[in-house]
Formats: sequence, structure tokens, C-alpha cells
Amino acid sequence: LASGVDQDSRKPRPDMNTPLRVAGTKSEILMAEVWGEVLGYKGLGIDDDLIELGADSLSALQASARIEELTGCQISMERFFKKSTIAYLAEEIVVPEEDEGLGGVNGSERWEEGEI
Repeated sequence: LASGVDQDSRKPRPDMNTPLRVAGTKSEILMAEVWGEVLGYKGLGIDDDLIELGADSLSALQASARIEELTGCQISMERFFKKSTIAYLAEEIVVPEEDEGLGGVNGSERWEEGEI
């Protein structure tokens, strides 16, 4: 995402009661990468509770601003506090097909962590 956060400086996903379910759609991958950068984790699962991982209203605003910058889609604070998981938040996001600052990825390619 080119936000200046070094991928290697992020902590691994902590042990959680939630089983790890990796991102599969482009919107989930983008959301997981943005939230990983904001919270300082790598390898977040889409069912992980972001609040349990330390998210608050300030980090939600940071992530929302970054998502809007990358996709043009907004995430409301009401939605974030209703259910703070990547899977739920990604439902409202449409990731552009063309290269619009997303690392030149198109719909047929998988994103690697740190490419977004």
C-alpha cells in the first residue's frame, strides 16, 4: 500500500479464539492489508475482531480514509462498530479493476501481502 509501513516490522497475528480464515476476494485482501498496516499486524484473518486486535475509532478513521483513497468507497463508523471484522467491512467495498494505485493488480491475479 506504500504507506511507509515496513512489512517486516509488523507483528504476526496473535493467537486468537477465532480460527484463521484468509482473505479470498480482492476486497477482503485489500481490507486485510489496510487493517494490517493500521494495526501493525501481518496475516490477519477475515473473521478476526478488529477491536480485539486494538482497533478504535481513530484507527477506524485511518483505515476508512485509506480504503476511500484506494477504492473511492467509504466505510461508516456505524458499520465498523456494528461488526468489526474484515469480512463484514469488505462486503461494501468495490476494488477497481484497473491500476489505480493498487500495485498494477488486475482481476486475474492474486495479491501478495505488501503489494497493495
